[in-house]
Amino acid sequence: MSNSPFDAEGFERLSLSNYKRTEWVCITFVVLFGLTTLLHLSQAVYSRRWFLLISAVLCGVLEIVGWSGRLWTSVSHNPSLLAPFIMQNTTTLVAPTRLLAGCFDIFAIIINQLGPQYARLSGNRYKTVSLLFSFSAAALQIVGSILSFTNNQSPLSSHLALGGIIVQLVGIVLFVALILESNTRFAANWPIYPVSIQEETHKVADAPIKLLLVGISVSTFFIFVRCIFRTVELAEGWRGKLATTEWYFAVFDAAMIVIAMFAINVFHPGFLLRRQRNYGARDLEVDEVEGKDKQEHSITRHMVVLPFVLGGITRMKARWSSPQHAPTI
Repeated sequence: MSNSPFDAEGFERLSLSNYKRTEWVCITFVVLFGLTTLLHLSQAVYSRRWFLLISAVLCGVLEIVGWSGRLWTSVSHNPSLLAPFIMQNTTTLVAPTRLLAGCFDIFAIIINQLGPQYARLSGNRYKTVSLLFSFSAAALQIVGSILSFTNNQSPLSSHLALGGIIVQLVGIVLFVALILESNTRFAANWPIYPVSIQEETHKVADAPIKLLLVGISVSTFFIFVRCIFRTVELAEGWRGKLATTEWYFAVFDAAMIVIAMFAINVFHPGFLLRRQRNYGARDLEVDEVEGKDKQEHSITRHMVVLPFVLGGITRMKARWSSPQHAPTI
């Protein structure tokens, strides 16, 4: 009798669920994730919001891979297939971290519009925090997932995966706190640091900004619900009630991320902020840089034109003061 986790017997022993995947449920979520991912891809390309390719689009691709693995397990009736098990176990754990990173990036754009003086962090630091939390959470979840099928589902594997979910939860709580603080400061016109005279005019949060805040708030809420579910699930262990009941996973994991992704589809930054240029690492400083460039260009233009104007005035004055132009009596 083989003890290897990579043969049929070993795989049955370490399978994360004691239930057979329902085929129509798997097909439903493959279709839903495929639809929202296709929309995100087309919207990102059309609006040139490239950061969404590595956030929302990547999240959708990972979810499609994971649910394709579940569908593969459902139709194969062969528990010895390790590939679909790896697909569904790793990708569905990691995928939401990328969508959360996208919400961080969208909020950085909002901060740029309302004024960075109302935010605790600058736009570049938002990106740094987003990367820190998303990669830390993903790394812990991936390692825990790999250990689950190479180390006979040891408690360490579930603890590592649980640690990744907790990191994601901390990131969401921090994100929500930063949103609430910046919105409160903006509404009260209470900047964190003094602003220049040019920045003293209080901006107004127009409808697109408000809708964008609604979008990331809805998306973040459903990601948060999913994280609560996965926290309780992993705290119970791979053989707990939540991990071995299909409808819990379908409703509180997959459905939550589907809604979160469609929320960004509806409240998309590429269409709500059409006049804004593509967001990148330096775009949060673009207004200030462009303002200085325009000011310097205007000064340079006046410096070039002014000598010609002064020279023309001098020549005209000399001409009219000459004897031939003197008035006759």
